[in-house]
Amino acid sequence: MHIDLHSEWIVKKIHSMSEQEYKPLTEAERLELANQLFREFYVQCFWHLKPDLQITNDFLPLVIRGLKNHGGRRGMLAADQLERQ
Repeated sequence: MHIDLHSEWIVKKIHSMSEQEYKPLTEAERLELANQLFREFYVQCFWHLKPDLQITNDFLPLVIRGLKNHGGRRGMLAADQLERQ
C-alpha cells in the first residue's frame, strides 16, 4: 500500500488546527490546496473530470461537493478546510 506522506501531512495539519489556531487561507493557498486535493482524490471523487483540470474559484464548489460526497472522512475534513474563509 502506497502512503503519500504529503497527503498524511495535510490530514494531520487539518486535525491539529483548533479554532484558536485557525487562520483563514488566502485565495492562492485555497486554490493550491484545492488543486492538490483534486489530484489526490481524483480516482475516488473526480474520475468523471479531465485529470489535468486546473481548479479555479469557479470549480471550488465542485471540489468541495466531491470531497464531501465521495472522499470519506479525510475528504470531509479537507472540504471543511476549503469552505472556511
